[in-house]
Amino acid sequence: RSDSFKVELLDFTGGLNNTQRDEDIELTELSSAENYVPERPGSKVLRKREGLTSVSNGMGSLDCQLIFQGALNNYYTTVTTIEDLDNGNDLDTGLTSSTTWDAATFENADIFVNGTEERVTTDGTNFGDLAGSPPNAKYIEVHNNFLFAAGHSNNALRWSALGDKDSWSATNELLFSDANDNITGLAKFRDVLMVFTENRFYHVNGFSTTDISVVHSAHEGPGCVSNKSIVVNPFGIFWWTTQGLAVSRNGTTVDLPMQRKLQATLENINGAQLALIHGVWSPEHDRVQFYVPDGSATRNDTCIYYYYMTDTFYIGTGNGAAMNASFQGVSSGAPVVYLGGYNTGNTNEIFTNTGNTDGLSGGAVSITAFLETVRFAPFGATASHKGDSITLKTGPVPTNGNITLITYADDATSATDTLTLAAVTTDSENEAVFRRRFNKLKIRIGDALATRPRIRGAIVRGYFLND
Repeated sequence: RSDSFKVELLDFTGGLNNTQRDEDIELTELSSAENYVPERPGSKVLRKREGLTSVSNGMGSLDCQLIFQGALNNYYTTVTTIEDLDNGNDLDTGLTSSTTWDAATFENADIFVNGTEERVTTDGTNFGDLAGSPPNAKYIEVHNNFLFAAGHSNNALRWSALGDKDSWSATNELLFSDANDNITGLAKFRDVLMVFTENRFYHVNGFSTTDISVVHSAHEGPGCVSNKSIVVNPFGIFWWTTQGLAVSRNGTTVDLPMQRKLQATLENINGAQLALIHGVWSPEHDRVQFYVPDGSATRNDTCIYYYYMTDTFYIGTGNGAAMNASFQGVSSGAPVVYLGGYNTGNTNEIFTNTGNTDGLSGGAVSITAFLETVRFAPFGATASHKGDSITLKTGPVPTNGNITLITYADDATSATDTLTLAAVTTDSENEAVFRRRFNKLKIRIGDALATRPRIRGAIVRGYFLND
């Protein structure tokens, strides 16, 4: 006697989970995946990640370090210059070489700091030194009509006079208790200024130059490893730690979701590159995106997409992940994510996070994507099964092209069967004969098309064999 089975893998809302073994994850989770993300937040359908569309290329200077939409202009910085984002023209040149940049708008001026110089413009074009002997800050932030500065001294926070960027009294200073615990970032979050150090964070507040103080005692970890990784949105604050992504909805209680979901990814991150991690909020997709550099010659960089409303992760790789800076701005009245690329021959550019391909000035590059499902056993891992058919559900996709479907039988980590099926311009079900005996099975779906096909999943049909 034989019993038929049908396993439907049509819901990938669980995201990537490589903390657990592939046979222990949920049916909605992925054991491995790159460059497929939900078509919409919470969607069961996956689609290839957005590509890159160049908006400022042919840059005469190297490596974008910061992107900033100020009140007076749109900017990016390189190691020694401040540039006009919209046309790539030099605005301020010959600056001290630095990869540490931060910017803020205060008192009708756009202000930039790099740990050595403090440059200011009141017209978006002409720059000069910030007056009043400010500290050589690495980080600046505006809160309660003060300009705060840090990074010039391990544990010191300085602030300007109330509403005055050009007045910096030496008495406007707060020293934190541990002189060896460096300040690593500042962020205004709701009604407080959050001051991050390597090992902890503080809440600071005040409304006059003399009442600035810590209003929430030191939270003993996790600290912040990169000022550029701090992302604030209406739902909470996010930052990168030595334990991966930290999430706080109230600025006090902290969750470390990668410990639950992406332990294998965490273990492969190059600890020497943590200070370069940067993040950005994508309001269109209700997600935060963190760019994690690898530091190797091959640049196996990673973009980690965290959908905080559903507590799910997806991962991006390739040129679209090899970014040096990110910023959530506005273009034509709509939110847009800007990205600054590495100087790798043809990616010394500024991009928007849009398009079907990584549209570099040297030519469009197709995005290679794949996903791997749970390793499932319809009647239990010790039962013997025989496959009958596999149906790949796709589409519609912009153009015809092949999608590869691979199976891993039992505990195999290399392909046991490879099926190449055509994706068409309408919703499609591609059924293929699948004659294989197995106890457990895992599915891999992938493509390298110059489009962004929709992946709806796969259905496996077969029989239980009574030996």
